[in-house]
Amino acid sequence: MQVSHFKERKEKNCLNCNAVVQGRFCHICGQENIEPKETVWHLVSHFFQDITHFDGKFFSTLKYLLFKPGFLSREYMLGRRASYLNPIRMYVFTSAFFFLYFFSAFSLDGVNSDFNAAIDTQRKIDKLKLSVEGLKKQLEKTKDTAIKNAAQKTLVSFSSRIGAYEKILDSIKKDTSSVTARLEAIQDSAIEAFDKNPERFEQKEKKSGINFSFMQDRYYTVMAYDSVQANLPPEKRDGWWRKLRNRKAVDIYEKASEKTSDFGKHLLNTFLHAMPQMFFFSLPIFAFLLGLLNRRGRKYYYVNHAIFSIHLYCATFIITFMFMLLVKYAAFGSETVENLYTMLFFFIIWFYQYKCMRNFYQQGSAITIVKFIAINVLAFVVTAFLTIGFFIISLWKV
Repeated sequence: MQVSHFKERKEKNCLNCNAVVQGRFCHICGQENIEPKETVWHLVSHFFQDITHFDGKFFSTLKYLLFKPGFLSREYMLGRRASYLNPIRMYVFTSAFFFLYFFSAFSLDGVNSDFNAAIDTQRKIDKLKLSVEGLKKQLEKTKDTAIKNAAQKTLVSFSSRIGAYEKILDSIKKDTSSVTARLEAIQDSAIEAFDKNPERFEQKEKKSGINFSFMQDRYYTVMAYDSVQANLPPEKRDGWWRKLRNRKAVDIYEKASEKTSDFGKHLLNTFLHAMPQMFFFSLPIFAFLLGLLNRRGRKYYYVNHAIFSIHLYCATFIITFMFMLLVKYAAFGSETVENLYTMLFFFIIWFYQYKCMRNFYQQGSAITIVKFIAINVLAFVVTAFLTIGFFIISLWKV
């Protein structure tokens, strides 16, 4: 327990739990019996003491973590814990540091920073025109009178809005001539492309792999869907689940179809930022799988497997971070050398995991190799399911 240099109280009652204090620390709650009044200098001193205390434990723990695989997990299981950094704190620190660097290295932020007011207005016009074409196509194929009436009302509303937006756009172009050149780059609007190739959107749907066959009617924009639903009689409108499902499907299709959108970048960025949560969810599952493979009486409990998993994840973060730095700053010279470094990275990760299992579970080489292969196959399956799940969540959020 760290002893501060602050003045000890003369009274022997603990200010935290009111127990009688024997010595400098309370034997009930562990609080140090020091004067509660602190100066600014005391606060600064306390801050630096905590930092240096953390650093001392962190670096000594890091040395054992990297160069003695499985040692820390076994020490924790045997009850020798005070000399090392707590595994939870170790995981929080290493994962936060790793993902901060990871997101800075693979940042996709600011993908829409280049769009100004004129471009935004042009995109609104394109959406409206696309909605109009979709509604016209729907009117041709539907026989439902209610839907036809709702679509007709929406067409009238959208046509007037297109005229209003075009006036705003003309005003912006007159006031700011510099936007004209930028607008010319996106003048191939969705409606112009639709006129040249009426099958464009059906082809895009097939290529994107998004299936809209569950929808009774086709809407190219959420705006068109919402407007038609608002103009329908209450008994003809979609229920809450069908509406939620259809709106999101149309929203995804609309974003993916826009020529000026950065849908793919936004989706990838959202998915990448979900990775910390994905690793966090995978950790207890990985510990559970280890427990299934190492059911030897009551020698190992789930907590032991969880601590082992935490230390393994921490080491993986650190090794991956070091490899990322190597890739960023090293001059490989050729693609072959870079591939060799990549192979070396995976070899180090797998060898480290094998040594961890060998030292922690203290089993022979043959049985450790069999369990090593088994746990990695199971972990691959779990990771695949988690990746699909988090990708769907990211798709929903984008």
